[in-house]
Amino acid sequence: MKKRMLLVWVGLVMVSLLTACNNPPSTDLADARAALDAVVAAGAEQYAPEVLVRINNKMDAALKDIEAQNAFTFRDYSVAKFNLIQVYDDSNQLRAKIAEMKGEPKVVVAMKAKPFAEQ
Repeated sequence: MKKRMLLVWVGLVMVSLLTACNNPPSTDLADARAALDAVVAAGAEQYAPEVLVRINNKMDAALKDIEAQNAFTFRDYSVAKFNLIQVYDDSNQLRAKIAEMKGEPKVVVAMKAKPFAEQ
C-alpha cells in the first residue's frame, strides 16, 4: 500500500513538473504580429479603422495574458493562444476584404493569406 501511494505521489509530481514547463506561444505570436503588420500595410487604417482597433485590442489582450502567465509557476497560455489565433484569422479576413475594396484579384489574396512560416 505504501509503495502504491509513493508511486501515485511521484506521478503527480512528474505531471506537475511537466505542466510547469509550458512555453509561451512564440510561433503564434510571430504569425499574429506578421498578419497584423500586413493588414496595416494593406491600408486597414484607411478602409476599416474600427475593425483594426478590435484586432489590436485582441493582440493587446493576448500580450497581457502572456505577461501575466509568465509570473506563474503553472502556466496556461490557452487564452493567449486563442486570442493570437483570432488576431491572425481576423487580420487575414480583413486583408481579403480590403483587397476586394481595392479591386485586387482574389488569387493574390489567397497567396498572401498563407501563414508566413509556410512561405
